[in-house]
Amino acid sequence: MTVGGKLAREELADGRQKVPESLLEQIDASLQARIWIVDRQGIIVASSEARKTHWMGVRLDPEEISSVLAGQILVQRGTTRRYGIPMITVGLPVRSNGRVVGAVIMNSPVAMVRSSIRQVEMLVLYAALVAVLLSALFGLVISRSISLPLRKMGRTALKMAEGDYRQKIEVASEDEVGQLGQALNHLAVSLDQTVSALYKQEKVRRDFVANVSHELRTPLTSIRGFVEPLIDGTVQDPQTKDRYLRIIREETERLKRLINDLLEMARLESEGIPVELVPLDISDVIVPVTGGLQPVAEKKGVQLACRFPADLPRVLGDRDRLRQVALNLVDNAIRFTPEGGRITVEAQAAGQMVNIAVCDTGTGIAREDLPFIWDRFYKADKSHTPSEQGTGLGLSIVKLIVEAHGGEVKVESEPGKGSCFYFTLRQA
Repeated sequence: MTVGGKLAREELADGRQKVPESLLEQIDASLQARIWIVDRQGIIVASSEARKTHWMGVRLDPEEISSVLAGQILVQRGTTRRYGIPMITVGLPVRSNGRVVGAVIMNSPVAMVRSSIRQVEMLVLYAALVAVLLSALFGLVISRSISLPLRKMGRTALKMAEGDYRQKIEVASEDEVGQLGQALNHLAVSLDQTVSALYKQEKVRRDFVANVSHELRTPLTSIRGFVEPLIDGTVQDPQTKDRYLRIIREETERLKRLINDLLEMARLESEGIPVELVPLDISDVIVPVTGGLQPVAEKKGVQLACRFPADLPRVLGDRDRLRQVALNLVDNAIRFTPEGGRITVEAQAAGQMVNIAVCDTGTGIAREDLPFIWDRFYKADKSHTPSEQGTGLGLSIVKLIVEAHGGEVKVESEPGKGSCFYFTLRQA
């Protein structure tokens, strides 16, 4: 006996313990589907036909299982080599801690469901022929109560095999047919949630990579476009050189801000946000921030003012993190407020919370953009230059920090009239 053989038998035994054969047989009988549980090596460790066939321990061919073990959902229809009849095959990967550790394969004969329906219809028909009119009427009722749900279940099963998990069966009874319908509905909901979550995660990942690539490419392209004329001597005029160098410096600063925001966002999402909540006066946090940004606002011709009541309660917060929130919100307000506008930072007690508002008379945000402004890289106003827009990460960071404090963020805005960003903090 080799060590490998011993390990294989142990793995198969472990698979049978984790997935009872009786349960697989019940599902097989209910769904008319042959079910295999396959490990990472493509070996069948549990089967709904374990007592009838020799499937246990069989290693599937790579072309049968490789796509599922790679994390993909397999749906195919056709005559299989192992059964020799038309089958609908569905394969779903099984994950543990984000890693594919095996798969569930379901082989369902296409003709089985149709055959069952036809047999039930024939039985009902024969009963109606030998019964009295009342029995015929009763038989018709029984026929409809059985065949219609089975037809719906058959159609639902086929839709599920095609990847549509939104189909639902109307359950009108609590008998075995009704329980089977409930089981199929529950299975459809579970599969739909699982597949939707996978698609959503994949979409978020693709969008994030695309956005990062675009945001990094834009300043790099600009820098290259202004560096090349300086290197090859195309630009000789000192004023033009100075202008090119200033643009290169601005784009470099923008690139630096983007990278810093990306690193901050990645750290906050992966490690969480460590906050040290201590009682503090929120005006002591925000007033220095607005004071530091006052020269920027004056240079742009924007009024910037703070209004805090003398009896404002203290809040529980992390001074550095709340400074980061105020800096992002006030800087955004300055960026999107035209010359002659004004920005006001206010705070007031509201129950057990303190509500802080940053309001401006800027360009405002369109109604259709409001639900998405907290998303990473989302920029509501596409008409501004990149330097005016920022990185598109500031509001996402604000939301993470405020929620780590147990507060909430929201926005009210009207195009052409300005915006008000609110966040709440617990009173000390």
